[in-house]
Amino acid sequence: MNLHRLSPYLRFVRCCIPTTVVLLTVLGCTSSNNPTGLMGAAAAAMPQTEETPQPTAAPAEETPPPPPDYYPIHGDYVVSHILISHRTAEAAGKQIRTRRQAELLADEIAMQLADSPSRFDDLARRHSDGPRAANGGRLGGVLRGDLPPALEAVLADLKEGEVHDQPIESPFGYHFLRRDPPAAQHWAAAQFLVAKGDDAAQAQTLVNEIGEQLMVEPFEKVARQYSDMLIGPAHTGTFTENDHALPNAVTTAIREMDEGAIAGPIELEKGWVFLKRIALKVRYGRHIVISFQDAALPLNGAARTREEAAALAEELLGKLKAEPENSALFSELAQTHSDARTRSRGGLFGPMLNGDLYYGVEAALKTLDEQQVYTKVVSTPVGFQILRREPPIKNGLP
Repeated sequence: MNLHRLSPYLRFVRCCIPTTVVLLTVLGCTSSNNPTGLMGAAAAAMPQTEETPQPTAAPAEETPPPPPDYYPIHGDYVVSHILISHRTAEAAGKQIRTRRQAELLADEIAMQLADSPSRFDDLARRHSDGPRAANGGRLGGVLRGDLPPALEAVLADLKEGEVHDQPIESPFGYHFLRRDPPAAQHWAAAQFLVAKGDDAAQAQTLVNEIGEQLMVEPFEKVARQYSDMLIGPAHTGTFTENDHALPNAVTTAIREMDEGAIAGPIELEKGWVFLKRIALKVRYGRHIVISFQDAALPLNGAARTREEAAALAEELLGKLKAEPENSALFSELAQTHSDARTRSRGGLFGPMLNGDLYYGVEAALKTLDEQQVYTKVVSTPVGFQILRREPPIKNGLP
């Protein structure tokens, strides 16, 4: 599990409570019962005669489920933004607009938004100086404290979908805000990279051969054979349409793929990437991470060698296998030995989307039943991991 950085989905917890209904629907925890009601029950109890037509209850109107792969967006607020900057504003760059010109343009936008709030996206594309102007001004999820205080105060009072159509002045210029829904469609894929070498023709030939091999052999097998990444295939991490951490060519390909479909090669600066879109699942689990000094991403200042870490991980796994009914033992060992930040919680993590987990961690978890410990030590860039799958946590909170 990639806990060395703030994985996009670690902040899921911060926004899962307002969207519990969405999450339960996605997980299949809602019911589609269609009761006949009191009239239907009364009719069922009446004698059946040809002269007495039986009343029938109108079918209950079904609430349409959310689209697939909709999950809470990471952050305390989800916001779209129009910025009208001027040359005396902070971070104005090469802006030549005067403050008075910015003020007049902001007043014009305010009138248009008051008349038609639905034009927010179009006005952002046409006028905004913000970083997401081309995407309709959609910033996605933001945390409390990330925005200037004047903006956050307005945003906190907006209802979902509501537009603040009056300009808000800050050191960066004039702003307009819209509070967006707290959930959005997410995507993720497994990937592997074939690096570019000194011989371009040879590299291209290899990439073509890999493409043909993927038509007849499993993605994971081919990835482990050819990947130039740290450990075989890796997950891209989950993303929404407003996330821009991945290259556009990669996100576009994943969004256009069906689940389980394979795409590539996609040429990037460092090489060619192959992709396999994955079905997203919410995971809960416990882990014990035994890191070491030569790990790709060592944790907690680990000073042990790889051999020492491997031996300790096997020793701890052996203890868990010896006492399979001792449910508290995993937590105790995690608190004592784990190098991950989750050790204070007995190694507990979740809810997390599987696309934000290390590939090997997800490959192990999906084979387990709840409360079951994986029988092998899993090697990841942060070290060796021992894993147990957990049931969903009440209210989504540890």
